[in-house]
Amino acid sequence: MPEELYCYLNGKVMKESRPRFSPFDRGFLWGDGVYEITPCFNRRLYRLKDHLDRLYRSLRYVRIDLGMNQEEMEKLTLDLQGVNLPHLGEESVYRVGHWVTRGMDTRAWPPGLQGLPPCLSSGDRAHGGHQAESCGRGNAGNRSHPKGAPSVS
Repeated sequence: MPEELYCYLNGKVMKESRPRFSPFDRGFLWGDGVYEITPCFNRRLYRLKDHLDRLYRSLRYVRIDLGMNQEEMEKLTLDLQGVNLPHLGEESVYRVGHWVTRGMDTRAWPPGLQGLPPCLSSGDRAHGGHQAESCGRGNAGNRSHPKGAPSVS
């Protein structure tokens, strides 16, 4: 089994088994969010700036303020990739993903779109059974069941 990799979620770097996501996140409930995937070949992210341009264009379109500018996101992405590179194969092909949601839902109907914290998670999924996670500032992406929880079909 490959060594556990690291992710970034809610402002913290942690092992990939640690993130917890709320079932009340608007991304989970309503698909209210944006994501972008960047492939990585031979340990190099393919056109990361172009992928981040598209992510930030989409965020502006849906009016989600991430609270992190594009240059900060690029540095965070490259730093986290560096943390995980020693755990990935030399010729691994994997992807880095960024998921941003509008944040937690409210009990109001219709749901308010102002004042909710944005959420981000970005992740690498290596092909061939290797994994690297890089999650971000919020909740989204992980749909696994807690240990011991029944699976719902």
